[in-house]
Amino acid sequence: MKKIFSHIINDGTAIIAIGLALRVVFKALGANPLAMIVSFVYSFTNILIQPVDYIFPNFNISGVEVDIIAITAMVFYGALYLLIIKIFKALSGE
Repeated sequence: MKKIFSHIINDGTAIIAIGLALRVVFKALGANPLAMIVSFVYSFTNILIQPVDYIFPNFNISGVEVDIIAITAMVFYGALYLLIIKIFKALSGE
């Protein structure tokens, strides 16, 4: 049971991190949001950025959009992951 929970948390966090990282790269490179894969990544990550949306504004550096909201979400979900792992280890006696 512990191993299954650990895999779910690790794999879920990896999927979230990869999605948000792709969003940051797509925004920085100016990817066409009408492209199927870009549209899918934006749709998936729009849900993920909701808890941290509007904390910091996105901005441009020399015409390159920096998606601070997605980067903030990466930090948020990373901290949440660490908290869940710490609680899980405390409850399981590790």
